[in-house]
Amino acid sequence: MKRWMAVVGVLFFLMPDAIGQNLLIVSEQPQLEEEGAGNLGDYLRSKGYKVTVDPSQTRGTSEFQGVLTAEDIAFLESFDVVIVHRAVSSGNYYEGDISNQWSELKVPILLGSAYLARNTRWFWVDAAQMRTEDLEYEILVPDHPIVKGLTGEVFDTPLGIDHVGAGDVGEGTVVARIFGTENPAIIAWGPNDAFCAAGGRQHTYPRVFIPIYRYHETTENAGGSYATDPADGDFINYTENGLSMYHQAIQWLLSFSTDVSDWSCY
Repeated sequence: MKRWMAVVGVLFFLMPDAIGQNLLIVSEQPQLEEEGAGNLGDYLRSKGYKVTVDPSQTRGTSEFQGVLTAEDIAFLESFDVVIVHRAVSSGNYYEGDISNQWSELKVPILLGSAYLARNTRWFWVDAAQMRTEDLEYEILVPDHPIVKGLTGEVFDTPLGIDHVGAGDVGEGTVVARIFGTENPAIIAWGPNDAFCAAGGRQHTYPRVFIPIYRYHETTENAGGSYATDPADGDFINYTENGLSMYHQAIQWLLSFSTDVSDWSCY
């Protein structure tokens, strides 16, 4: 396994719909992000990003679970932004020094899994994961680039979203929370901004936690523990406003290494 490398070309076209930056989606369900299926990867491609999906050819595994090799780290760091999908099993990414490896990666990371952000895994937040069925977030910092010009609307039908509970986020900014609660929905850490004190994790590149809907666990799993969701979990259940949060979160992550300074177009 893990005997591949790729040469990733770097383009710096900063027009909103022709960006050209290279994104990697880390997922244990890479079939969810196949091009042309109307998924997160396709949305990001429509915004001009070059999207690479986890090279694993086996459903239920990722090329990056377990201890990262030097080759893995070099590959991950060759991208402009790494997206860690909700479709990962958090237990595969934290034991021993693994969580420190992910914290110390010299690449911006957008984390979509509350199970990894929680205080028994990567310790970005000193709280456990939670699940809330909702349509929208409450925006707390409306001028933050991740939500600038957007409303809190995320889905077009109430869906169960995995998020973190209220707790220490270190020097991170809670940009939005689950509507009607104190529980963070979007958290942004700039370069070197400390995670929660209890974890002692350190990083030098920016990080964002923003939940990705678990569309690998849907009502199609008849009789499973997710069968009470009101919709089948297709990615199209996001509104355009909700999708834009991912685009703008990626642009914010990129802003520390590229000249993204005019947010008026978002």
